[in-house]
Amino acid sequence: MGREYAVDRRIRRTKRLLHQAMATLLHEKSWDDIVVKEILARADVGRSTFYTHFADKDALLLSALRETVGSTSGDDGSRYSYPPESALRFSLPLLQHIERIRSDGRGSRHATRYAPLHARLQSALTALIAED
Repeated sequence: MGREYAVDRRIRRTKRLLHQAMATLLHEKSWDDIVVKEILARADVGRSTFYTHFADKDALLLSALRETVGSTSGDDGSRYSYPPESALRFSLPLLQHIERIRSDGRGSRHATRYAPLHARLQSALTALIAED
């Protein structure tokens, strides 16, 4: 069990570093301009380690979104019972983020820049809500 815990902790740390690197890059450039190599450099993670956990940067984005939204599955694979409003528990932070972008004036300036990312997020959120 001790060895399994150490592996799990390292995996969680690696994923956290990759999520943070991706988030930082998203504030600097458009989704389509970000390449896996840049994410790896920011996270200081090797290419083979990245591809052990993720098929591509879209899979990394989905993983980060799942972590942000939170999983409805327990460690044993069972599903918890939540009230219907819990499917939208992530909405306040997401809406606050959108409002910050709008109030900065970045919303209209960068609408085209964020369009590919927003399309991916919409698809991922639709899937996560459907799972809930």
